Amino acid sequence: MLPDNGGSPIISIQLFKDNGHGGDLVPYTTDDTYSMTTTTLFTGLTSGKLYKFTYRVRNVYGWSPMADTISIRTAVAPSKPDRPKLNHATNSTICLKFFNPTDNGGSDIVKYELFRNDGNITT
Repeated sequence: MLPDNGGSPIISIQLFKDNGHGGDLVPYTTDDTYSMTTTTLFTGLTSGKLYKFTYRVRNVYGWSPMADTISIRTAVAPSKPDRPKLNHATNSTICLKFFNPTDNGGSDIVKYELFRNDGNITT
C-alpha cells in the first residue's frame, strides 16, 4: 500500500538499493522514470549478502521522504550434509561425527538435528 499522497495522486515510485556490501543506497530506477510498479524482482544477487532497499514516491509537488529501509539476506536452505560417520561404538554407546554441508545456502548453520529409531525392527 502506498503512503498518503498529500492530496495529489502519486505519479512515480523510485526504488533504491545497495550493492550487498554495505554500500550507499543508490537509485535502482532514475528520478525521471515515471514508474508506478509496486513489485520488483531482483536477479543476479549474491547468496549470503545482506541487501538494503528503500523507496520514495512523487506527486506533482515533489518527492516524499524515503521509506524506512529494509535489510534482506539472500539465502536458501543448506545443501544435504554427508551421512554421519561412526567414530566408535560399544555395546551401549555410539559416537558419531557430523559434517557441515558443502553449501550453507548463504547463511550460517545454526542447528543440527539427529534422528534415530529405537532399535526395534518392524516388518
